[in-house]
Amino acid sequence: MAWVKRLVVFALLISVLSLAALKVEGNKVIFTFTYPQANTVHLAGTFNNWSTTANPMRREGDTWITELELKPGTYQYKFVIDGGKVWKEDPDAPGYTDDGFGGKNGVFTLALKDGKLVIVAPAPDIAGKIEINEEREENFSIEENVYVVIRFYKPDAKYVFIAGSFNNWSSSDTECYSAGDGWWEAVLELTPGVYQYKFVVDGKDWVTDPNAPAYVDDGFGGKNGVFEVWKEDGLLKVGAPRVQLEVEEKKVEMPKENIVRSVEYSVDGKLTDVEKATAYFEATAIFKGAYVARTSSALYVAVELDKPAKDYLNQNILVEVYTDSPRMTSANTKTYNGTELTKKVGFRFSINMKTYPVRKRGSFFAAMGDNTWVLQANPFKTAVDEVVEFEIPYDIIGVKSGETFNVFVVVSVDGKDQVVPTEGVAIRTPSMISGNVIAKFVDKVGDDYGFGTYTYPKDPAFAPYKGLWDITEVTVLENEDAYVFAIKFAEMTNPWASPKGFSHQLVNIY
Repeated sequence: MAWVKRLVVFALLISVLSLAALKVEGNKVIFTFTYPQANTVHLAGTFNNWSTTANPMRREGDTWITELELKPGTYQYKFVIDGGKVWKEDPDAPGYTDDGFGGKNGVFTLALKDGKLVIVAPAPDIAGKIEINEEREENFSIEENVYVVIRFYKPDAKYVFIAGSFNNWSSSDTECYSAGDGWWEAVLELTPGVYQYKFVVDGKDWVTDPNAPAYVDDGFGGKNGVFEVWKEDGLLKVGAPRVQLEVEEKKVEMPKENIVRSVEYSVDGKLTDVEKATAYFEATAIFKGAYVARTSSALYVAVELDKPAKDYLNQNILVEVYTDSPRMTSANTKTYNGTELTKKVGFRFSINMKTYPVRKRGSFFAAMGDNTWVLQANPFKTAVDEVVEFEIPYDIIGVKSGETFNVFVVVSVDGKDQVVPTEGVAIRTPSMISGNVIAKFVDKVGDDYGFGTYTYPKDPAFAPYKGLWDITEVTVLENEDAYVFAIKFAEMTNPWASPKGFSHQLVNIY
């Protein structure tokens, strides 16, 4: 097949928009969001340290509305559904940016234009030359005005995934479906924007779509497919990126936001520049502030005092971290010293500077529900030198990958608390399942009977009495840090409330 391509310079731009979902009235920004199935909706963003409770939205029919007074600047935001069960990006946001978890945050800039506040939106983040594919077989379609469907012909493939800017280039998150006769289909739910993509065949071969609407250099001597999703008269459209015309406004640089990031750290009581490259929450007086970071398995907190922390040893000072958890069974509303918190918390991690020189460790407490605390045996890493450092494994508080929990840092001097941030900081843990698929095994359902005579115990904890030890699929992934084994069972229940989320399965890998 002959391919005819033309080069189009795709210019980055800023355009002044008037959007129904986000608009300015006087000195207020009006946010609207249609989500009829929600019981509550809150607005979270960089303007409130991603608080899930600071800005509730009021319901008017199927639409949720709130207003904020904001100064000129660039902001990111999302909508928090039913207390954090679901986080949704605005489908009509002026622009989008990667949220660090494979999704997107809405983004907009408030600017003064002729003395009035206006909303300024960044254009799609593709720069340079885009090759438009003029002669191609149409393989894109829209279904139900919601889904983008991409067809890909690869008759010799055993399985196919699609990776792209919409899923943080994960080679294992978005599986394509076999449509028969050698065709595979990717079904994507996307908001308006410009996206790059490739297909990953049999977990190892990254293949450029020969029918992509357009191409862009992938930075490795190859090409990524490129397409744009947009709305027109209420209908979702998909195709080659539309040619943009440059306007006079300058590109707005995205400022570094105060976002909790994953950093490499060591719990040694000293701060490195790498450890500082995450969210920082300022305090006052003796308590200067706290750095908060996360990894795939633990929470990291470094607390700065107004002089080296070791100088405060043997003094009546408590340095503490309070958290909630999706699986906490009891919750308190106050700190140990009685300060009211803005959210319920289930766990308290405490370093007593007066006794630390002797004990050399922190103490872990669980909430009793009546603002009292019970000491637990679980250890966690601490250090006191220039700063006070905590490493708190997610396992202790029962947080799983991909879930959200809230953190407060408290320093108490002679029984008086300082709390930062006052609304708490919401942290979403990253997904552990990522990497290139290097092997995949599928087993039939219903063969969990051992050598033919095993049956399940009759105790109700083993209901539904089948499937609990029936392995149906094993996928092996390889990433930069590890090999990951993803194992599927026909049934998984948790009658004994294990913090891992399941009770029966014990997997041994040899």
